Amino acid sequence: MDNAVFISHRPYTKQGVLDGLKRKPVTASGKLYRSALRFCGGAFLLCSVISAVFLFAAPDKSQLPLIAANIAVTLGAGLLFWNLERLKAMRDYKMLRSLHGTDELIYVMSFTQEDVTITLGSQNITYPYERFGDITEDEDSFHLWLEKGLTYRIPKDSFVKGSAEHFVDFIAPRLGELQNGSFGRSRSIMAYLLIGATIFFVYFLFL
Repeated sequence: MDNAVFISHRPYTKQGVLDGLKRKPVTASGKLYRSALRFCGGAFLLCSVISAVFLFAAPDKSQLPLIAANIAVTLGAGLLFWNLERLKAMRDYKMLRSLHGTDELIYVMSFTQEDVTITLGSQNITYPYERFGDITEDEDSFHLWLEKGLTYRIPKDSFVKGSAEHFVDFIAPRLGELQNGSFGRSRSIMAYLLIGATIFFVYFLFL
């Protein structure tokens, strides 16, 4: 890192991961995927409420076990969808913490004149600037776009070398063309599949 012009340095902690989930997705596929999870979770939770109403109002008591099973399935599915991003993020966090054998992981992005090196614990990967296609920013962070569906967030207050005020001017001329990529495409496909499967299930549940 001796030849780095900018260095972003921040702890990789459980609280940091949870705080990241509160942020709105930047990419279109991220927004679609989160909306799909909310739609599916809300649909299943609504089904569980409707099933609970049927449970208490059903004149045919022989249907009670089936209705109770519907409640259990739809309530479980609703809670799963509603918390899926959190569960996945916590799984990834625990896996990385276990892999490195420490609770004190540091997420570092080092920017030289030629490339970007991303380091987490003992793992690192280096990209030439041409692999990135755009740099955007919001109130407190920069977002470096590896492809249309995948970005790296760089908090503006995380720079330990170089200043946030000069970062865009340094990196923007070095970037290549923004590519579609497979990550965003696969996440969008998954979102549509989840929505379709949920609509299919709900339709036949109350058919």
